[in-house]
Amino acid sequence: MRVTFRIPLLWTSLCAFFFACAVACVVAWFILLSTICSNPRTPVPQTQHVIPYNCHGMKVFISPSEDAMLHWLVPMELLFMVLSLITAAMVVQAVAKAWQGSVRGGRVRIFAVPPGEAPQWVREKWVGLELPLAQFSAGARPWHSAGVLTGPRGFLATVGRLFRGELHEQSGFVVNVLEAVAVLERVSPEAAQWWRMNAAHLMKPPRCFVFPEHVCTVVQ
Repeated sequence: MRVTFRIPLLWTSLCAFFFACAVACVVAWFILLSTICSNPRTPVPQTQHVIPYNCHGMKVFISPSEDAMLHWLVPMELLFMVLSLITAAMVVQAVAKAWQGSVRGGRVRIFAVPPGEAPQWVREKWVGLELPLAQFSAGARPWHSAGVLTGPRGFLATVGRLFRGELHEQSGFVVNVLEAVAVLERVSPEAAQWWRMNAAHLMKPPRCFVFPEHVCTVVQ
């Protein structure tokens, strides 16, 4: 048994990356405009300030890199904004599907002890429980996941491990951590307390357990 985020990590990471790039383009554009008028008023080949530029009626000489920035910063900013909107739409769509899936009342029954980093006695308490699914489809699917104890604690750390290839895909069913622990508490308060004490970083709405498909089955 491993843990993942309910939101799609890859699309969310790309959305954040494209948005950061768009912001960086805006900042670079304003810095360029605020400093370009202080460029030399005569050509300076040593620093490559040889391209004439009209700055508020004053002729200055800019470098090839500044000239490239003048021509490409705005188009790149628009491109990154479009890409961030597209990826944001994909994130919203995926989250909406996950929400619909949980509302439909799909459940998964645990019939074998799931593998994982929790103690054996804690993992045994999952057997026989029916847990609400937090996914759109009723079938198992691959999820980028990490260990419940050794995995990253925050979203940014999770994204970092994703890009470094340290999050492995595991096929299984996703269950919200808080909802799963609430069900577990009805039959074993001790096991539920173990999760709250030893994996407190998982006690957040976006976090989900990934139960491997060989230890559970979907029930109607």
